[in-house]
This record gives sequence, structure tokens and C-alpha cells, in this order.
Amino acid sequence: MLRIIISNNKLMFGTLFIFFILFSGTLILALYYADKSTSVLRKKNQTYIDQIISSTWHPLMAHDYKAVEEFARPFCTSDEISSIKIYDSEKKEVYHCVKNANTAFRLNKEFIMEENIIAYYEVGIIDLSLLSTAGNLAAEIVNSTLFNLWNYDTSAIERISAYYFSNPDIAELSIKDTSGFRIAEFKRKYPANSIITVNRDYNFNGREIGTLNLSLSSINKERVQHYFNITLRGSIFALAFMLLITPFIVYRIRTNYIDAYLKYSSGHEEHGSIIQTSSWRITEIIEKKILRVIAYIRSNFERDISREGLAQIAELNADNLGRYFKIYTGKRIQEYIYTLRINKAASELAETSKPISEIARDSGFEHIGTFYRTFSSIMKITPADFRKIGQNGSRKQKKQISNKTDNLGC
Repeated sequence: MLRIIISNNKLMFGTLFIFFILFSGTLILALYYADKSTSVLRKKNQTYIDQIISSTWHPLMAHDYKAVEEFARPFCTSDEISSIKIYDSEKKEVYHCVKNANTAFRLNKEFIMEENIIAYYEVGIIDLSLLSTAGNLAAEIVNSTLFNLWNYDTSAIERISAYYFSNPDIAELSIKDTSGFRIAEFKRKYPANSIITVNRDYNFNGREIGTLNLSLSSINKERVQHYFNITLRGSIFALAFMLLITPFIVYRIRTNYIDAYLKYSSGHEEHGSIIQTSSWRITEIIEKKILRVIAYIRSNFERDISREGLAQIAELNADNLGRYFKIYTGKRIQEYIYTLRINKAASELAETSKPISEIARDSGFEHIGTFYRTFSSIMKITPADFRKIGQNGSRKQKKQISNKTDNLGC
């Protein structure tokens, strides 16, 4: 039926394609203003994280976490690195080093060997040039407003702060007194992609009288405004064009879909057989075949099961089996198999101390990564967290995960 609709609506789909190109172009322009320094930081961070992985993966494989810390610690002494975090395959923290909150760019990477995730790495680096600029500018602002803050001349503080905020590199500027009251506060309305934040205290005659918070961005305001204007004009044009042709598109889709549906539902020749929408009923014979397949799946879900093999058991075409199975159970065949596997894994996670990788294999998952993704998608919680709650959680928490297991409908 879809083939009939497409063949009768080439003009319509061509129009949609043109609109897609226009919209994509405006979106690309909207993203183009992101600062080029980000790519430099990304490459630098990639180099650091690859060096850290090459230095720590061997002791990590051997579960020698002291050696991991010994090899990772020298990297944390670098002025450019603000944080290093290393986790094992179960996302348990192995090494943690955070020495500066001013992370301009953070990169996450998985270390995979033989299609299994061995460890997770997260490294943050600092834009040192931007940090130096922020520090110097903060010191200048403090010196310019120190006496005004001592005299609590709020109008002068706001005037001076507004002058400095005219610098397009400043993303945020705020000055507070010792009680936390904000005397002056300015923020940019456009997003910043590479921000450094510094705080400076106001000290007068040995007394602390306030705090300056300054955030600096490497985005150039004029360039942002230029591409924003182009993007805005392009978006308005694309929207107007789409509104103009929408009635035509709706009419064509409605007319051709009805025609195609009537042809499809009345039956048409395909490989010598008549296809009818009324043919997808669960008769008594079909139900017996589906139940035979379900029984086989429930007895063998830990093993590799193919749809073609199930089709032979049911004595049906594989595509027809898939449709009948979905109508009868409400789930696709693979989804049903995954549900059974996750149900078994959940029980073993809560009741045994077996390694998660072993539980994954026993439940029918060849790769630990596939198991993690499937479990997290179905249960809305990671296997490690599920085990913690199942074995050490409160009664309420255990009841919640028990309800999740019951809702699987196995």
C-alpha cells in the first residue's frame, strides 16, 4: 500500500524533500556559531583520554585498582586536566580525581575488548587561556568596584558592572554582599559553549565584604548575531513555504491514501496470492500454532532462537508468524524473548551474588553490552542498581522493583 501512495505522490514527496533541505540548512547555520576552539579542546581531550586508557587498561583488566590509581595520578597533575573518572564494567568507580570545577570540555569513552565493555573513562580539560583571561578580568572588576562596595554605592556598582558586561565574552557577572544579596547581576540570553567561571572575594582592611562571580565565554557576540539573523530569516521563509503548501499536501495524502487503502483491502495480486486485511484473524488453528511457538520459546529462551526456526515449528511463513504473534501476545517475537531473558536475569540479580556478566550469559545474552542496554531499556534501571536495591534496598524499594518484574507480563 505504501508503494501505491508513493507512486501517486511524487510531486508531494519532492516538495517535502525541498522543505527538508531548507530546514536542514537553517539548522546547520544555527549550529555553525559554536566556537571553533571546541574542536581543538576535543582533539586535545581525545589525546589525553587515549593516553590514560593505554596506561591503565592492563591493571584494570587484572582488577589491580591500586596500580590503576598509580598510573592515572600523574595525568591529574597536568594543568590542563580538571578531572579524571574511571569506572569498571559495572560502572563502579575505580579512580576519581577532581581538582577544578572549571571544566571547559568533558569527554566520555568506553574501553571495549572482544565486544565487551571493560571500563568507562571520563576526562575533563580546561581552556587555560580562557581561565587566565577570566582571572585577570575578575581582578580588574574587583579593583574597580571595591570602594563602591565598601560604601555600598549600589548605583555605581551597577553602572560599572554594566560597562564591563558590554564585553561580549562575558556570559554572566554578579556581585553579592556578605549576606548573599545580589547587588548587580547580568546574564547573556544566548547559549555559551565554552564557559569558564571564576569567583573572587572582596577584601577591605582585612574584612571580607562581598563576592564576584564571573563567567566567560569564547563565543563572539557579533558572529553569533550574524548567523542568528541568517537562521531566523531562513526559518521564517521555510515556515511560510510549508504553510503555503500544507493544504495541498493534506489533500493529496488524504485522497491517495483512501484510494490505496481501498485497493489494498479489496485484495491485489502479489506473488500469485491474494492479500486481504481481513485475513489476519486468530483462528483456532493459528492459536494452537502460536501456543506451540510460545511453549518452545519459554523452554529455550536462553539459547539462540531464530524467527525462521520458529516459523518451521509453527508451519507458517516467518513474516506471517511475526504478525500473528504480535496480534496474539501484543509483543514482537524478539521483544517477547528479551522480556523472558530480562525476567530471569532480574531474579538472579536480586537473589544471587553471581557476577553480572555470568548472569547475562546464563540468560541468553552473548554480549554484556547488549544485556546492559536491554535491561536498562525494559526495567528503566541498570543491572548494578537493580542488584543493590534487590539485595540491600528498603522494603518500599524492593516492592517497586518487584512491581517492575511483575509488569513484564511473563
